[in-house]
Amino acid sequence: MKPSGLPWCPEVPEHWKLVPNRDYLRQRKVLVGERHTEYTLLSLTKHGVIVRDLTENKGKFSADMGTSQEVRSGDLVMCLFDVPETPRTVGLSKHNGMITGAYTIFEIQEEKYSKWLELFYIAMDNQKALSPLYSGLRNTIPKQRLLGIKTPIPPLDEQIAIDRYLKHIHRRVQRLIQAKLKTIDILAERRKKETVNIIKSSEQNMQRISHVSTIIRREVDRSSQEKFTQIGIFNRGRGIFLKEPLPGKDLGESDFFWIKNGDLVISGQFAWEGSVALASKAEEGCIASHRYPIIRANEDKLDTSFLLAFFQTDYGQLLLDHHSRGAAGRNRPLNINKLLKEKIQLPPLKEQKRIAKIVEHEAQVRKKIQLWCYHLNEFYTRLTENIATGKLDVRNAVAALPKDDPLSEDKVTNNIGIDLDTDSGELVQAEEKVKG
Repeated sequence: MKPSGLPWCPEVPEHWKLVPNRDYLRQRKVLVGERHTEYTLLSLTKHGVIVRDLTENKGKFSADMGTSQEVRSGDLVMCLFDVPETPRTVGLSKHNGMITGAYTIFEIQEEKYSKWLELFYIAMDNQKALSPLYSGLRNTIPKQRLLGIKTPIPPLDEQIAIDRYLKHIHRRVQRLIQAKLKTIDILAERRKKETVNIIKSSEQNMQRISHVSTIIRREVDRSSQEKFTQIGIFNRGRGIFLKEPLPGKDLGESDFFWIKNGDLVISGQFAWEGSVALASKAEEGCIASHRYPIIRANEDKLDTSFLLAFFQTDYGQLLLDHHSRGAAGRNRPLNINKLLKEKIQLPPLKEQKRIAKIVEHEAQVRKKIQLWCYHLNEFYTRLTENIATGKLDVRNAVAALPKDDPLSEDKVTNNIGIDLDTDSGELVQAEEKVKG
């Protein structure tokens, strides 16, 4: 190894060249103007530079498409502002089209280095390692500063070996993830089948939720203050967490409601997936705001775990959404009284608990698989970084690979069905530890 002079990559193999980016990159900015209807709209994403689907109406669109700039296949597209917050700031385009003028387009002077430049800067982007180049409040990398730094460049045969090795590993990672995700599909089918069978075989009656439960509206009184010494914080999609109240806080004169083991807590702000949580024994205490209605079951008629499972179904989510919509479909606080007037099909209590256990088991397995997939993707990300900075030499490993890889590209997809790029901290905090 030899010193590189680069803070994000202090050492590189001795035989790698260190070449200023201006030797390989040329900025090009060609506005499409009135010809914008002739171009395909592109977008820079975690999955590369893709053709944007205009029918989905997702994301923001420029009011003036004429200010978009031309992109050619083989161009390096970079977002050089708000770098820490931007999920992906670099991608090699495989398409001809146009993209918003906020991006920076670089022509690569020597096509043979295109894949390597993309690989290296994606590896840097994954760790946001280029922070020493940021300037200003918007953490911008000035174009001339980027062009003036050096990039470590391996010999061409080694670049080809690295590309082949990473594709080989990527296919195996995706194959493993897809196999794991099939388990989720199998569990979901089992849950649906079991639920349908239970409902068909049980004597059913339609009951309003309000007939088998009660809304807890009582504030914490002074006699409860010693028992309930913690404040519960509702965290969307993650349940209820407890924290100590502020010193000297008089809960008897505050806007808090008390929760017990088995109570169902609903976010009264708006309906969204993850807006319902079940309080555990450890979470008996005070909920921090009147905005969270608390449902307590009539225990001989309703199991709140079953009601939680119901609200997690598509129909349950539809009801939550329906009762938190105002005029013209606008969001409004959840109307809990109208929600509880809805009728649901109630199996016998024993069968309710059985369905709830099936759903809980599926959720636990799903969390474990998501965590496993997250760690596997993290492994691939770190492996890429180590290879891109020369810490790992894969040439011997590539020589041992079979000439015909049984896992061809057309049999492996990048769409793994779970968003592993967001809120990874939640997955890491999962109680289950995944092995293997």
